[in-house]
Amino acid sequence: YAGASQTIEVQVGTVGKYMILTLPQNTTNLTSITGRVIIQGSSNPIVGVANAMVGLYLVDESANPAKQLVATVLTDEYGAYTFTNVDGGQDYIIKATKIISI
Repeated sequence: YAGASQTIEVQVGTVGKYMILTLPQNTTNLTSITGRVIIQGSSNPIVGVANAMVGLYLVDESANPAKQLVATVLTDEYGAYTFTNVDGGQDYIIKATKIISI
């Protein structure tokens, strides 16, 4: 498996951010997507965001709507999340949102 890493930052005062991830075509295996949602500018150690909702959206420009939610997970106490059994050769959007009680 080829690993890849991409970092995105959610600005203070916003509730979410997304990134587009293109998976290489893989006809023999499914893949996993793992990541962490962290507090912007956190120092050492990095502070993860627990219980953030992370959505995995399939991008299909020929469909309506063009982005279909295919899975959701909550981050663990370290801000980590995993999507398993994800088909390769597709474009996905990963969107993290932290629900804040007022």
